[in-house]
Amino acid sequence: MKKTVSKALFVTALTCVTAFAAPSHADKNYSYDSWNNHGRYKSVDPFDRRFNVISYETLSIDLKRTVRNKSLPLRKMFGLNRDYFGQSVQKVVVHLKPRNKKTKLRLIANGRVVDKVVARGSRVVVLDPHHNLKLGRNVSSLKLKIDGKAHIRRINVQLKEKRPRYAANYGYRKS
Repeated sequence: MKKTVSKALFVTALTCVTAFAAPSHADKNYSYDSWNNHGRYKSVDPFDRRFNVISYETLSIDLKRTVRNKSLPLRKMFGLNRDYFGQSVQKVVVHLKPRNKKTKLRLIANGRVVDKVVARGSRVVVLDPHHNLKLGRNVSSLKLKIDGKAHIRRINVQLKEKRPRYAANYGYRKS
């Protein structure tokens, strides 16, 4: 009886000591402060998303014109110049009314097709590049090619920027 009681006390004492000795990764209460309420040292997880700011920005142009077999230079139309350096293109949303059933839309980056959609009467077409398209780094030209006839109302480009939380210290653009 004494052995089982002493083993049980030893195991509970050991678990209490180890629980308060090192921070667990299940505890997502990380911060820049060095001590929490229990007196434990808080570690900063370098992969924690709260230390990176991820911001999404949507740029929009009301085109309101009918196009036939044209290529629209999105980078020039939206003015995606040095101010947007390093941001990645998440998706391009086109609000349109196709005039025939075989209207094709292609998103072209640096001369290669990254996404294509056939608009068969749909009013909203989402072109989602499944590649990491970073402006200024691996994207020098971004175009929307329309094969067929369609009335385009609006084009939206959603950009994603990931930067450190205190970006003013690192020379990034403020949002």
